[in-house]
Amino acid sequence: MVSRDLPPAPPAGPPPHASSAEESDRRPVRGQQLPARLRLRRQRDFQRVMSERCSVADALVIVYGRRSDLPYPRLGVSVSRRVGGAVVRNRWKRVLREVFRRGRSDLPPGLDLVVIARRGAEPDFASLARALPHLARQLARRLEQRR
Repeated sequence: MVSRDLPPAPPAGPPPHASSAEESDRRPVRGQQLPARLRLRRQRDFQRVMSERCSVADALVIVYGRRSDLPYPRLGVSVSRRVGGAVVRNRWKRVLREVFRRGRSDLPPGLDLVVIARRGAEPDFASLARALPHLARQLARRLEQRR
């Protein structure tokens, strides 16, 4: 029987290539996600907003809106395949949800919004963070004029 020197066993815990800080950056922080009540998820919710035929736009996005009886705004996101591949579309959705989540207090209450990404635009957090509240207020004024 030949005696072999075996390498030492790896230490317990996270793999050596990823620190615990890196691991935690990838996972959503509990309580930091956009709650389901603030999202439009059903097709009929999207159809109600789109049937109102009230929209505003800039170079990055088109925003459709409708009044709701709720005391808070809700968000629906639509990103077409024409905008890009799955990675690009998912990035758009993540950025738009995060802009909405962080800037919710700047948005008019009682609005259901459907945000549609424009083809050719890049999902830049800073520019979307400026644009979304502005477009939502503009949309609220248009909806108020229709009453």
